[in-house]
Amino acid sequence: MEEFREIIDLAVFERALTLAAPAIFVLGLSGGLVWGARRRRLAAGAAMGALAGLVGPLIWGLWAFYGLLVGRLGLDSVKALLINLGVFVAVGVGAGLAWGAAWRRWGGVSD
Repeated sequence: MEEFREIIDLAVFERALTLAAPAIFVLGLSGGLVWGARRRRLAAGAAMGALAGLVGPLIWGLWAFYGLLVGRLGLDSVKALLINLGVFVAVGVGAGLAWGAAWRRWGGVSD
């Protein structure tokens, strides 16, 4: 019988995430600059693009936090689960509020 194994291992995933985080930031910033240039609002586009691009480093940071917490408390720890839940919900709500405030300030005005 054939043995099952992962498609990629943890080291490959972490390397890809480490490379993707800055690339996502650059793509977000570039997209924001294009968006801003089309609307003749380059500063607003740069701000919105930078905020959108922060998703990459944020994902990398959350993954690192998750790894440290699970490494310390264990994968089957209810305490780790609740801490992760609280942190991820807080970060999600905070990111949503930040995006909404930025959109109202810089992105909501159409031509």
